[in-house]
Amino acid sequence: MRFEIQTRYLDPGVALIPLSGELDLYNCPELRKTVRTLLERGIIHLVIALDEVEYLDSTGLGTLLSALRRTHEHFGSLKLLCTRNRLLRLLKITRLDQVFEVYDTEAEALRGALAAMAA
Repeated sequence: MRFEIQTRYLDPGVALIPLSGELDLYNCPELRKTVRTLLERGIIHLVIALDEVEYLDSTGLGTLLSALRRTHEHFGSLKLLCTRNRLLRLLKITRLDQVFEVYDTEAEALRGALAAMAA
């Protein structure tokens, strides 16, 4: 399955990163590169949208955790946008729902990112 990342800028300093396809061992380097590039450009508040992700493995989860750590190192934030029950269950089973802020609408995720910017 094809993996796609299409970054959209929501606000100065905030980017939405919608993912589609499989976030696995083979595709994670592309997400890592996107996050690194955004952080280098000063875009430190990120929202990663997972609704079009068909498959997420342990490497994908590790990459999301790494992205969270990197944004925090840059005094930024990372929010997840997800309404897929299967992925929400995976986050709950792995207890990552306690690590990530997960939103079910783009507007709420943007508000969360903007609140992190103001903090």
